[in-house]
Amino acid sequence: MAKVLEGVAKCVGKGGLAEEAVLLVSSVTFEKLNSDLSALREYDSSYDGKKAENGTEGIRYRAQSGIVEIIAHPFVKEGEAFLLPKGSMRRVGAQEITFGFGDGEYFEKLEGSAGYQLLGQYDWCILVDKPARCCKFTGITN
Repeated sequence: MAKVLEGVAKCVGKGGLAEEAVLLVSSVTFEKLNSDLSALREYDSSYDGKKAENGTEGIRYRAQSGIVEIIAHPFVKEGEAFLLPKGSMRRVGAQEITFGFGDGEYFEKLEGSAGYQLLGQYDWCILVDKPARCCKFTGITN
């Protein structure tokens, strides 16, 4: 948590981050954060001796810029994380995702193997209006 808040502080100081943000982490890093958070849990009157349940599906930290929601993403490499402001991101482009070819075919037979493939086409990207509000974390050890 201290490293996440340190990264948020850098984004606040240099980029003016003053909104909710998302931290994309690898699944291994998320489980490490989940186990650290579970170790800090205190048992209260809701404790049930018959069934033990611990952990969480979502992690949210309160930082000086607002809420930071931590999400495990399958495309984030182990050892890296990305802090992105929610309000400064948008999708821009010329074409939504479409399937098929000009003649209406959706599936194409694969040459050299017994299979078909479905082709999709799109022309858009994610644009961050204020990149100074983003942060890349590296060197995360799990």
